[in-house]
Amino acid sequence: MAKRVKPVLNIPTVSSLEEADAMLAQIAARKRELSLLELGLKEDVDALKLKCAEVSEPIKQDIEVLEQALVRFGESRKTELFGRRRSVALNFGILGFRASSAVKPMKKTTWEQVLGFLTDSRDKTLAACIRIKREVDREALRQLPPEKLAEAGCRLEQTDSFYYELTETELAGTSGTGGAQ
Repeated sequence: MAKRVKPVLNIPTVSSLEEADAMLAQIAARKRELSLLELGLKEDVDALKLKCAEVSEPIKQDIEVLEQALVRFGESRKTELFGRRRSVALNFGILGFRASSAVKPMKKTTWEQVLGFLTDSRDKTLAACIRIKREVDREALRQLPPEKLAEAGCRLEQTDSFYYELTETELAGTSGTGGAQ
């Protein structure tokens, strides 16, 4: 039968500003250790990426050549192989042609001009082709007085959260308490 264990929280207590300052120093030291570990990991990952890129480049070039050969083959035999059907299933894949369409502006016309035409048009079907993204501006709501916020169905909730900040520019042991004794 498995024995039940109740974990006990062993959180150090802080009873003075000196102890709090010592804990901040420990946190800063541990964060530096963590940063060094992460830096080493990033260097290892970068080295692996570089090695992989060097090894994979000739393979990518081979794939590109083979793909171009398949495109030439498909286009040269399009009427013969793809006259009745759009694709041919093979052992290791499928060859085929896929129809696609895309809306593009006419020559010498930009998308901005198209938007202008759509905006100025009295035709509702053309006007319906304009997308407008609407969303709540929370920063503007924050500036409203409480009664206006309530009209909008909102409230301003303020919290008071504890924080700590590490001083990273000072050397260890230079807290300005005097010098030698």
